[in-house]
Amino acid sequence: MNVNKIFDYDDFSSDELSQYRHLFGGLSRKSWKNLILMYGFDKLGCLEGDKVALGLGCLIEPLIFVYANFCKHVYVTDRAYSPGIMWGKQNYTPEQVYTFNKIPYDKSKLTVLPMDMKQLDFDDSMFDFVWSSSSVEHVGMLEDVLRCFGEIERVLKPGGVCGMTVEWNLEPTDKILKFGNILCFDTNVLDAISKKCPTLKLIEPVVTARSDNPKNREPAFLRGKTNFPNVHKWVDFTSASIFWRKVTNPSLDPYREWYS
Repeated sequence: MNVNKIFDYDDFSSDELSQYRHLFGGLSRKSWKNLILMYGFDKLGCLEGDKVALGLGCLIEPLIFVYANFCKHVYVTDRAYSPGIMWGKQNYTPEQVYTFNKIPYDKSKLTVLPMDMKQLDFDDSMFDFVWSSSSVEHVGMLEDVLRCFGEIERVLKPGGVCGMTVEWNLEPTDKILKFGNILCFDTNVLDAISKKCPTLKLIEPVVTARSDNPKNREPAFLRGKTNFPNVHKWVDFTSASIFWRKVTNPSLDPYREWYS
């Protein structure tokens, strides 16, 4: 199974994702995001026990605690860990986050920090992998998203992996789609990231084909027609998973086979 792909309900019955179903319950776009990120990082050799990971915009998501059981150390960040900063109606102190685990984990392997993903207070080349689950598209305009990726590029080790789930535009236009606090990813955004961060290379093209399973059209799995005022267009969008690797030679083929 590809790891750079849009949501497909049929993925739930695949052997690749089924092996992690015991870690994440439910059949939803949210559970698919957890499963595909788990599968992608595992497939790319990031969950081998000696890796240091960074989560961005994590709030209290289950990946925090799952990765703490697979990594040497996990750092998780969110602006909503700061007093007075809310994500919707939610705010958690770092001390509270440690207690939201639904599975046992080693607390000594987890560090929770209030931090803005546009300005990361970490050393260069510190992390083996960085993840974000449907957070980066909420930081603001395209320039804000690019600031985040500039920071990701900086803190990743050479050879490190960035993987995230985002909202994906199913009806491409020649403009970036922005609706409320959502900036929809598409090939325009990926091209902008590539120009801003030349050492971050997609590990493969994003597969936008999916099965004809009617579940893919249900409101629970598709945003439906949403009006994007900046393009005066009603479009469908869904979730996508996208993985990059930080290369030492940006002239390499961007779709070089990276799998172990």
